[in-house]
Amino acid sequence: MYKFIFWFCNLVIIAHSQTFSQTFTDLKNNFDLYLNYRNGLNKTVLFDKNRIIIKNNTTGIFSIYNDEISVLNMIFSSSNDKAISYFYKWKKQKHLSSFQIDSLNKIYFSKRVLSKNKSLLGKRIAIDPGHIASDTLEARVEQKYLDFYTFNKSKTKTRVFLYEALFTLQTAEVLKYLCEKKGAQVFLSRTEKNKTMFTHSYLQWFQNNKKQYLDSLYKVGMLNKSQFNKLQKMNVRLFFNQHFKHIELKNRINKINQFNPDATVIIHYNVDEKNYRWKKTTPKNFTMAFIPGCFTNNDLKYETHQIELIRLLLGNDLKQSELLSAFTVNQFNKELNIPIATVNDAIYLKKNAIITKSKGVYCRDLTLSLGIKSPLVYGEALYQDNINECYALMENDFECNGKKISKRIYLTALAYFNALEVYFRL
Repeated sequence: MYKFIFWFCNLVIIAHSQTFSQTFTDLKNNFDLYLNYRNGLNKTVLFDKNRIIIKNNTTGIFSIYNDEISVLNMIFSSSNDKAISYFYKWKKQKHLSSFQIDSLNKIYFSKRVLSKNKSLLGKRIAIDPGHIASDTLEARVEQKYLDFYTFNKSKTKTRVFLYEALFTLQTAEVLKYLCEKKGAQVFLSRTEKNKTMFTHSYLQWFQNNKKQYLDSLYKVGMLNKSQFNKLQKMNVRLFFNQHFKHIELKNRINKINQFNPDATVIIHYNVDEKNYRWKKTTPKNFTMAFIPGCFTNNDLKYETHQIELIRLLLGNDLKQSELLSAFTVNQFNKELNIPIATVNDAIYLKKNAIITKSKGVYCRDLTLSLGIKSPLVYGEALYQDNINECYALMENDFECNGKKISKRIYLTALAYFNALEVYFRL
C-alpha cells in the first residue's frame, strides 16, 4: 500500500474541487435521473445497504463503500487518466481501510477551490467549437455542411452553402471575447479554420502523418497486424469516420481537462434529422442542450466508460451541467426566439436520450461530454437548414470585435454568455 500511495501521488493532477458530501440515496437518485437508460443497468449496477457494485455480466468488477464516497469522488474527478486507470484496476472490490482513506485524502490537500466571487472574474471557461471542416474538400470528408439551391423570400434562386465548423468557431470567438471582457480565463480547443487538435488539417494529417501514427501504434502493440492493415487500406473518408474523429475528440478532452475549467461550453448547430442529406430547407427549428449520462450495458463493456460512470455517479457535475444547460436553453429561446425542443420533436430525443427535469435538456452518451471533468453544456442552438436560418447565417450583417459575422452567430454567443453569468451568480 505504501508503494501504491507514493506512485499514485506522483501521477495525480489536482483539479477543480468538489467539496460536498453525498449519501447512497443521493447516488441512487443521480443514477436513476441521469445514468440508467430505461433501467437497462439494473442488473449491472447494484445498490445495497453498504456498497454499490458494478458488474460485468455476472462478475463484480468494482465496489464503492459508504465511507469511500468522498475520497473516490476526488480521485475520479481530480486525477489524470493514467492514475485513475491504475487505481481502478488496483482497487477492484477492495474495501479501503481508514488508513488508506486518510492517506489518499492527504494527496488532495492543495485542491484548487472554485472562487466564491459571483461573477466571471477569474473563472476558467473552456470552449469547444464543434467539428473541423471549413472548406469544401474537408467538409466533404467530415460530412458537416449544407449545399443546395433554393428560392429565398424574394423568389430568387439562391445557393445555400454552410459549414457548421465555421459557425461554431465564430461563435466561440465571440463568446471568448465577451467572457474575457468580464475577467474570465478562456481556453479554445480549436482556434483556426480546418485545423484539428493535431495542428494540421485532417487532409494534411492523413497525407503526412497517418503512416507514422499507425506504425507507432503497431510497434507498441496497440494494433495487431490485421487491424494495422485494415486501417492502412482505408480511404480518406472511411478512416476519418472510423478512427480519426475518435482520437481527435480524445485529444480535445485531454486538452480541456488539462486547462482544468470551472465550466465548459461545447458549441454545435443542429439540422432537421428528417431532412434527408439536407438538400432543401425545413420549416422546423428547435433549441436544446445535452449533458452526460444515458449509459447502456453496451457502454459498460469498456473500462473507460465504467470509469466515467463512476466519476459522474459520485460527483456533482451532472446536477451542475443540468443547471448550466437549462440557463443556456432558456437564453437560446429568449435571444434567438426559437422554441425549446420537447421529446417528441426529434427521434434521437425519444430513442437515445434521458429526459431531465429541465425543459430542453437531455442526457446522452456523447464521447466529448462524457470525458470532460467539469460542469458543461453541449448546445444545439438552432437548425441550420431552417427556411429562415439558412439565409440569416449567410449574412455578415453584424460586427463584433472588428469582425463581420451573422447576427444569429452573435446572438447565440450572447445566449451562452448570459447563461454563464447567471450560472456563476448562484
